[in-house]
Amino acid sequence: MKIISINKLCIFAVIYSLLTIFSPPEYCQAENTPSGFNIYIPDHSNGNCITHSEYNNRLLSLNRFTVNNNNNYLFPLFIWPIQNAIDNRLVLVNYVDDDPAVGIIKDYNGLPHSYDGHNGTDITLLNFRDMDEGMKIYAAAPGIVWDVVYSNYDRNMGGPGLPPANYVFIKHADNTFAYYFHVRKNSTTVSIGDNVTAGQVIALAGSSGNSSDAHLHFEPGQFVSNQWQKRDPWHGTFNTAVTLWQNQAPYVGDDGLKVYDLGVFTQLSCGGNINSIPSALFKERLTQPVNFGYYEPQIGVFMQIQSKAGEPYTLEVRKPDNTLWASTNGTFNKTQYGWYYWYWNFNINPPVYGTWYVRVLKNNVELKRTNFQVALLSRYSPRFKPVAGKSFRRKNFIQRDTLRVEKFGASLPITYTLLNPPSNVTLVNDSIVTIGTNWNQPNVSNYFRVEARMGNISSDMRDTFYYHMVDTTLNPTGLQNIQSGIPANYQLSQNYPNPFNPVTNIKFAILRTGFVKLEIFDASGKTVQTLVNENLSAGNYKIGFEGTGLASGIYFYRIETAEFSDVKKMVLVK
Repeated sequence: MKIISINKLCIFAVIYSLLTIFSPPEYCQAENTPSGFNIYIPDHSNGNCITHSEYNNRLLSLNRFTVNNNNNYLFPLFIWPIQNAIDNRLVLVNYVDDDPAVGIIKDYNGLPHSYDGHNGTDITLLNFRDMDEGMKIYAAAPGIVWDVVYSNYDRNMGGPGLPPANYVFIKHADNTFAYYFHVRKNSTTVSIGDNVTAGQVIALAGSSGNSSDAHLHFEPGQFVSNQWQKRDPWHGTFNTAVTLWQNQAPYVGDDGLKVYDLGVFTQLSCGGNINSIPSALFKERLTQPVNFGYYEPQIGVFMQIQSKAGEPYTLEVRKPDNTLWASTNGTFNKTQYGWYYWYWNFNINPPVYGTWYVRVLKNNVELKRTNFQVALLSRYSPRFKPVAGKSFRRKNFIQRDTLRVEKFGASLPITYTLLNPPSNVTLVNDSIVTIGTNWNQPNVSNYFRVEARMGNISSDMRDTFYYHMVDTTLNPTGLQNIQSGIPANYQLSQNYPNPFNPVTNIKFAILRTGFVKLEIFDASGKTVQTLVNENLSAGNYKIGFEGTGLASGIYFYRIETAEFSDVKKMVLVK
């Protein structure tokens, strides 16, 4: 077993040291259970995700504003500031450290689910691939955008030495503030001076600045005598101040074992040396083979978890007939966020082809399972690399982006296809995305995708690149998540007001995460405007539609998902 245990999100470095090798690998017959390696690699990193220099620079930049110091720090109540809920491809890695003493860590319940001196709440994506797909950050309360930085590099995996973080800093009506740190490069959808509402998308999550993983650092606070003073929004046994959350999420600091991700990998997909895998490959999520080849020298299994200390686990690899091929068990140390992996020699005789599976159990209860196909030879889908998603901002010149794909030795050609592109986006020379100057998108944010497919048109070997286009000259409100969580069912509500002139609002509910399209049509069936064309999490949403430039009359709006479709009528009266 190897452990890459990243218990601190915002760190200076990841230092590896090999502590113990329990047993050498064995060549195993088909019915044997191999012992494999059991190796522990700890994380000795420390530091703050917001460095002191970044704090100082930000405070100096705010000197151009007048900050009213008073004692009326009531703070607004905050909604959840990111697209998904905890444990839905998000891990709450660090709470605020509420004990000012150096070397003592106490979160709001007096436990050490944080690191020394941490001032905010770290909400972490599972990997950089999820970051590339786009995880929205919402304004947690209404206010005025006080400061924005958006142009810095955002794939940090270590610590300082790179450009500072991108962030959005929002001032509330009572002169308190909240900032949203480490956001994705070019993804901010607001500008200094904008009024924002709770639930408004303000950026996408990233890993800019001193940040080891893709995450949002959310920190409320106020200025006291022109000095920044944090405010822990969580209420508990140690921080007894009233909660600042409209609906405070349950505490995770003493939760049992949670398995967020589980997969198999080959010697090739882990970089060539299965005994020493760079942590960056886990953060990018290890490539999974479409077929796992019988001739592979080893099979690797990785697991991404959060766990309190002493949690038992059993890991099993089973053949198509459900018979056990390999297993290992043990207990985990306290792990706020980390990857573990195991491997065994694989070249079994005789070969057993078909659908195998690997699963994790705790006290004989299955927590997670993943299937994999064993075939004669390994094969892999193409993979966009080094990134699989970008944000572009409106420019007065043509922008180009060259698609790059890793093929893992395959010689088959790659075909690229634009999916739902706006009219100013074209694909030239087969692999260059060109973004023109005619930005006709309806809202600040617009999303489209590019698919890379290896082989023939029916091939299952494919990958997706996610583009986010930002035009801050447009309506800053756009799509708003007005209530996170899972609604009772899908719904498309009647617009309000109706009749309208010229602005109306449309609400809808999404039961399951997936791609959503919301379009406006005139009476002849011609598309007037596409309001939503992107992947959304389950939740309740609102978006505005402005009929300026349209003639009076009857219009229709239609929503489409993989599981739901509905159409309603509205009337524009001028």
